[in-house]
Amino acid sequence: MSLVDGLRSPHTPLRHAGVLTPVDAVRLAAVRGRAMAAACAEAPTSMAAVVGGDEARVLERIAELGLHAATFNGPGQIVAAGLTERLQQLAAAPPHGSTVKPLPVAGAFHTPYMESARQAFAAAAAATDFAAPRGALLSNADGEAVTDPEEVRRQLVEQVVRPVRWDLCLETLARLSPGLTVSLPPARTLANILKRRHPELDVLLVNAARDIGKALVRIGESARKEEPAHAGV
Repeated sequence: MSLVDGLRSPHTPLRHAGVLTPVDAVRLAAVRGRAMAAACAEAPTSMAAVVGGDEARVLERIAELGLHAATFNGPGQIVAAGLTERLQQLAAAPPHGSTVKPLPVAGAFHTPYMESARQAFAAAAAATDFAAPRGALLSNADGEAVTDPEEVRRQLVEQVVRPVRWDLCLETLARLSPGLTVSLPPARTLANILKRRHPELDVLLVNAARDIGKALVRIGESARKEEPAHAGV
């Protein structure tokens, strides 16, 4: 089974991989959420998706405005984050060949603006037991599998202020070639990027409770076809 440290809720894959107990996963998610909400109140920040354009030029323009590349979703989609006024300047004068779409978020996540949240979350993570992952756990820090519990802890804390490299997770999934990749909610955007980038992969979206039964059936079928079976989340 291959699990990806998810963009919006990394604690869910850690629970599925056996790294955290259900209670600890929920508790850390709550600590992280409260700490990030408090960090959002420190400055007027937000995020915006930059779609299209040359990647080097997009990154150059983001840096010119003092913004941060917070998420690399895949080819042709980078999320910029930082001061709201700078994001407005980016939208007014986007890099050649690109469009800028403001995102309805409370702050500049996965950037240095979340440093106070990182510190608060680090204290909570330090007091929590982390176990070795069952199977391959892919980190969205670099897309590679992590096996050491202390490294999982370190990366989980640092990801509060570091960019998300979903693009690198895509490449690792393609390299692993899982028989079935199951994308948990909110599934549509990232799963569609994966399908466009690697159409050879079998991707199943789980967007509602009614999809869980279908996913379990498909996972069982995949397990019977392959030994060992892989399921990417």
